[in-house]
Amino acid sequence: MKLLPVHKLKKMLMILAVTFGFWSGVIVAAKKEAVSNQKSAVEGQDANHSDSVGPMDQPLIKVNDTLITSRLFATFLQSNPSIVAEAASSEIGKAKALKEMVSVYLLQKTMIDEGLLKKDNKAPTNKEIIEGYEELAKKHFPIPAAPSEEEAYQFYLKHDQDYGIPASIRLSEILVKLPEGSSKDLEEKAKEKIEGYLKQLNSGRDFTELAVTVTENPIARVTKGDIGFVDPDEVSWRQQAVEKISVGGITGIIRSPEGFVILKVTASNPKIITPYPNVRDAVIKKFRDEGQSKLREKFVSEIAKKAKIEIIIPEIQQLFPNGVFQ
Repeated sequence: MKLLPVHKLKKMLMILAVTFGFWSGVIVAAKKEAVSNQKSAVEGQDANHSDSVGPMDQPLIKVNDTLITSRLFATFLQSNPSIVAEAASSEIGKAKALKEMVSVYLLQKTMIDEGLLKKDNKAPTNKEIIEGYEELAKKHFPIPAAPSEEEAYQFYLKHDQDYGIPASIRLSEILVKLPEGSSKDLEEKAKEKIEGYLKQLNSGRDFTELAVTVTENPIARVTKGDIGFVDPDEVSWRQQAVEKISVGGITGIIRSPEGFVILKVTASNPKIITPYPNVRDAVIKKFRDEGQSKLREKFVSEIAKKAKIEIIIPEIQQLFPNGVFQ
């Protein structure tokens, strides 16, 4: 199966956004120049490609006769900044992004197999893609009927933080940086340094006064330690550190992705939830969108059983120990 040109692939992703709301952050015109430069590499890529390749042409996954390369995956991510953040932050995010890209190709192939896109049409129009996808959705993963009022309300209660302002806390930080891959000796010196700072704080040294002179966070240095309001549950290491800290309190020494930190809670805002009557329509839409997404996921898993999906590089095999759709 030949790949759709990049601009057609992006239109396909736009259709998915319209139909079930998954790609909330799609940037339609993202990096047009980069996409234009990559277009020739995307078109005509197939399983017979055997020339020496650069890092961007590294094959990642083979779906039937189609190779998904690093270049194609990068192009896919360019159109989806919300997925970029998730893919960069965790192994689960990387796996989710790759799985979604494979799903797009499987859906495209199914549209061709069912006659919703002409097999010999190498450049289908946006209208043809939209109409084909809508017919595929109607047949295999239609939008569920509207829920009853009680079902909608119970759904709202389970997702109430999606309809308002979540709880937040304001933090100040003292950071001692520790570059990734640092030696044990450097780690011990960094820990010794921050232990000295904690000792000063426990002896009565003002947090703001100390932060402005010693923190290695350049933003916090000019803001006297302040790093603003954050979601306390956003990252696990910070959540565990501040969950029992009241306003005015400080944490102990925490190992963060950047190094060693000490945090001070300077303010706290409770969550503000919008009442159900004010968001009823949005709740019903989300209920139906999620319902269709589950049907689509089940459908893709079924067609994936009939496809030949080969993970090529060991790093990706580790993300999918039981297969992409297991």
